[in-house]
Amino acid sequence: PDVFVRGKPEQGQAILDAYKEIDKGRRAEISANYKALNDAAGGQFPLDGGAFVKNADAALSAKMKGRYLPGEIRGDLDDIGKTGRMTFEEFENLRTTLAGEMRKAERAGDGNRSYALGLVRDELEKFPMPAGAAPLKELADKARSSAKARFDALRADPAYNAAVNDTVKPGDVVSRFVIGQAAKDPAKLKTMIQNLGENSVAHQTMAAGLLDELKDQAVGSTGNFSQSKFNNMLAKVRPGLVSVVPQEQAQLLQRLPWQQRLHLPGRCRDAGGRGHGQAAPVRRGH
Repeated sequence: PDVFVRGKPEQGQAILDAYKEIDKGRRAEISANYKALNDAAGGQFPLDGGAFVKNADAALSAKMKGRYLPGEIRGDLDDIGKTGRMTFEEFENLRTTLAGEMRKAERAGDGNRSYALGLVRDELEKFPMPAGAAPLKELADKARSSAKARFDALRADPAYNAAVNDTVKPGDVVSRFVIGQAAKDPAKLKTMIQNLGENSVAHQTMAAGLLDELKDQAVGSTGNFSQSKFNNMLAKVRPGLVSVVPQEQAQLLQRLPWQQRLHLPGRCRDAGGRGHGQAAPVRRGH
């Protein structure tokens, strides 16, 4: 499909929304996998609560992070430790609570609290099972693997992590994660595209944002084209250029005379035909 975008805030919001929709699907899959495990166990959720709390405390102690764990979470762990078991609903509630507290810590820039919560979450997702639950191991492994895959994806993709934790403003997404990673970390840029989907609308929005930035840097507020500024910006994003825009367009950007380069991104127009100075639809091969 073609995408029409009119500036960094809208481009950034489109990318963030795409990440959140992807994450919604992943979280639903994880919950369904654990629900299937609970159903197979006849409603007796096969989590060894005592072992989970013991392992969480050991992880916190090893990293000297116990004092940074929120008191409410500490209280939940103590309650679980007393009974030694959890229901499926309690398990899901604790996962949700931990995720919410981690988002708050990330937004507040509290690395110690976020790390402590992450240690507890990791031990919860390791899902220690009581003796006699061996027949359920295959279902448990499927649930654990789906949760681990999501956490691994969040760790590997800073843009995904920022979208889920609401730690980036829409207007900063293109500059920070598209332009910045194209220049300094093309491997993470490729990971971003893999998560969003090759040739997806979000991927095309990334391309539109990069082309807008090239034009903005070359033309500036005066409306006069600067060959040197264009060349500098093109050189800056060259490491990740081919990952973001179609290969043929990347080659044209680097080969065409400046007059054609300037007009290559085109301009969006509203219903009345008025130009907005932003990149036109970016079409990738199908």
